[in-house]
Amino acid sequence: GIYGSMRMLAEQRDAAFDLLRLAVTEPRFDQAPIDRIRAQVLSGIIANELDPDTLAQRKWLEALYGAHPYARPEEGTRQSIATITPDDLIAFHKANFARDGLHVAVVGAI
Repeated sequence: GIYGSMRMLAEQRDAAFDLLRLAVTEPRFDQAPIDRIRAQVLSGIIANELDPDTLAQRKWLEALYGAHPYARPEEGTRQSIATITPDDLIAFHKANFARDGLHVAVVGAI
């Protein structure tokens, strides 16, 4: 599944939920934000490549699952992240966001 979170002051909830609605129903996939997020994700991937715990977990998953997708890093790889385009994101959104399968849970001072 797909998950996300947001935090806001209670008095800003209407504006926050308007932004959430727009993000889900009319997302924008502008290149500059995509590049910024790509750099953040790549930075995390590089850090994970140097982390002994992460490396051990990856080796364990490879031994356990072999070529199955469960063995792949959930954050992606340098190669997979580098090739994502706005068109890929648009296609993913169309394939995975539909009113009949969407569930939103809300907690806190709403």
